[in-house]
Amino acid sequence: MISSPPPAQEEEQSIIVFPVNLLDPQNLGSIIRTSTFYGCSALITTLKNSCDYTPIVSKASAGCMESFEHLFRTKSPLQFLKNAKIEGYKIIGTGLLDVIKPPNSFKSNDKMILLLGNEGKGLNEEVLSLCDFNLMIPSIFNSNPTGLDSLNVSVATGILLDRLRNLRL
Repeated sequence: MISSPPPAQEEEQSIIVFPVNLLDPQNLGSIIRTSTFYGCSALITTLKNSCDYTPIVSKASAGCMESFEHLFRTKSPLQFLKNAKIEGYKIIGTGLLDVIKPPNSFKSNDKMILLLGNEGKGLNEEVLSLCDFNLMIPSIFNSNPTGLDSLNVSVATGILLDRLRNLRL
């Protein structure tokens, strides 16, 4: 269990991936695999209301779960995020917000935590209130006839990590 982020590597951009209350082990495994691919420094999940690191997650991660050095769980996501802000992390929310906070003074070497919401409910208001800004993946269609308004969380993770690594915000 962890209450503060692990020490960041000074020479590299530090990105911690934090799926909050993620329930699907297939999604978690895919997120671990993607986080490994992009060289993320840690992955945090919540202790309650979240799937655990299980053999199903390992299989979905294609074995990356066993080699990912910093996999943690936290009892209090809010306290973890508050401690991370004190330690200089930029908290990046994701979601379908009408108002997007701009990335004020965002630099390529900033320590970041990418929050990913629950498959059905997204991120709650308390967590969103701690975000420095929000990233959204807009649909190419102005109005989607199928009512599709978001991507699967594991697919969105890959797109967002690519944007963060290349700073194409």
